[in-house]
Amino acid sequence: MDKIKLYWSTSLQNGRRNFGDWLSPVLCEAISGLEIVHARPNACDLMAIGSILGKARNHFWNRKIDIWGSGLIEDVGSFRSPHRIHALRGRQSAAAIRNQTVEVFGDPGLLCDVLLPGDVGRSKEYSIGLVPHYKDQDNCFVQDFVARYPRARIIDVFSETYDFIRQVAACEVVLSSSLHGLVTADAMGVPNHWMRLSDKVWGKDFKFHDYYSIYGFDRIEPFRLTSATREMDVLALAGDYKRPGLSKIKENLWQAFPFRKAQR
Repeated sequence: MDKIKLYWSTSLQNGRRNFGDWLSPVLCEAISGLEIVHARPNACDLMAIGSILGKARNHFWNRKIDIWGSGLIEDVGSFRSPHRIHALRGRQSAAAIRNQTVEVFGDPGLLCDVLLPGDVGRSKEYSIGLVPHYKDQDNCFVQDFVARYPRARIIDVFSETYDFIRQVAACEVVLSSSLHGLVTADAMGVPNHWMRLSDKVWGKDFKFHDYYSIYGFDRIEPFRLTSATREMDVLALAGDYKRPGLSKIKENLWQAFPFRKAQR
């Protein structure tokens, strides 16, 4: 095999690429050492990063594919899967598959530190990084916060892949309504917290609770950013930050990659 046919969401927003979607081919290429080409769900070899598990066709006659760390976007009930499941994003996604037992959990974005290992623990340029989901980018509380606190910055989910990771790594604390803002912060060792800015993000929070289930967290309450939120309120979140078992989760994900050639 000299290339991997990977499915990822290639949809653009005003011609711009969403970091969480386009991290998948970059990371899979870095880990495998193979060329990555886009393929449709019914013609791919692999599905990885993203809430794309529901795109896999589950009839017994469908092409069997490898699934590594994908998740569902919402609660869809239970179903049978004919595919080779090496890992899923979280336990809620796994609970939906009634004919397989999944043993490896985690979002593959947790391995994005392999792209920029020198940026893990880098010196901080910003106090707080705010990462609004693309549906939240016009949120007035985000704009107001960075106007009041010069060391805070907005990190655009449409940033280039490596630039996005560098910006996250340069923050003392990250608040994000985008799941991959949180995953990237965890990968780079940056304390972070999920914030809810609106009800515009599809899936009724399923993907957030699915992701947090890998750490044994039953229900995480999102941070509410308001006009009264102070910089010190956000920085204080770092004191409670913990991700139990993160190193082992990352190692298991790495070992579960079905086309791995590179050495960690």
